[in-house]
Amino acid sequence: MYETLPFIRLRAAGVTLAAAMMISAGVARAGDATAAPQAPPPVPPVAGPAVAQPAPPGAESPILVFQPSSSVADVSAAQQLTQLVAARLRFMYGDDVKLVADLGTETIAQIAHRLGAHVYVGGSIEKVNGIYYADLQSRDATTNAVIAEQRFSMSTFDALPKDVALVSLIEPGPMIPNAHYVFIPLTDDATADDPNAKDAYLQVTQDDVIKHLTAKGITTALVPSMDPVDVRIDAGDLCRDNNATGVLVGHTWYKQDYKEGALKGGAKGLEKALVIVPIAGPIVAGMLNATTNAVAGAGGSDDKYVSHSVINMTLLSCEGKRVWSGSGMGDTQHFSDHNVASGQIGAIDLAVSTLVDNLSARH
Repeated sequence: MYETLPFIRLRAAGVTLAAAMMISAGVARAGDATAAPQAPPPVPPVAGPAVAQPAPPGAESPILVFQPSSSVADVSAAQQLTQLVAARLRFMYGDDVKLVADLGTETIAQIAHRLGAHVYVGGSIEKVNGIYYADLQSRDATTNAVIAEQRFSMSTFDALPKDVALVSLIEPGPMIPNAHYVFIPLTDDATADDPNAKDAYLQVTQDDVIKHLTAKGITTALVPSMDPVDVRIDAGDLCRDNNATGVLVGHTWYKQDYKEGALKGGAKGLEKALVIVPIAGPIVAGMLNATTNAVAGAGGSDDKYVSHSVINMTLLSCEGKRVWSGSGMGDTQHFSDHNVASGQIGAIDLAVSTLVDNLSARH
């Protein structure tokens, strides 16, 4: 079964990763992990005290892969999943990926120290109604803290689902690709004279956030509005009720300014000066105003409608702790005879795209 990935077989069915994930005795010996690409040349024995075995050549910071925990009946599925995970990670990271299979007496901390590893991958797999549900996690090998997570389902083990992004386990960003998050409706900091317009801008911003997250492979569950303090307190329930990995809460601000262009504004001073000129002054001022307006109408007014959008977002863990906070800003300006609405949408989209890019960027 393991010809494509040389490694030492698991000692017994029923031995699960649960013990390894708790850093208890009986963790797999990484020294017996998959062999390095080339064996070092034989070294003649030298008299003297024994020294620790060095890490394999080229494995300056190996990624350790443990078999996911499972029921005894599903050990075979766990073994197949382990091979698929190791194969995918090796495709990206080469021989630095070490599949640990021989259970010994070392702890994960001891293995990580000896091999210089900082990350290990494990998790669990469970069969429900004929479908296997996997939950993979990457953890800091020293502290055992979760770094990132991937959840997915499988009915066969021919290959991993295409939407499983294992690279996010090793190079995570604030948000995990292909994961699911609770999205608290945005609040609006602007004080618009037209409440309907304010609500429209808020809805456009919110829809745009969901669109950009979806493009990153991140899905959201939009829940009823909540006070930010209550969101922190109820984060655990929100995650559990929506099967989510974290909670997004944020606020936005939008405004539009009008700037009179030089084409019309530049003539205003001259028009006012002509108005006080005896007899012909007002007539000339009127002609100048009419001419200016005609030119502006024919050539396109250079009056500017400046749109400005800001969005701030905080990502909370399911424990209600802040994982990340950031913002995005967008500015556009359109002339009055152009599509001003597109400028408004453009400013919002610039702000949202900047925010989501930062939120989903890898470390």
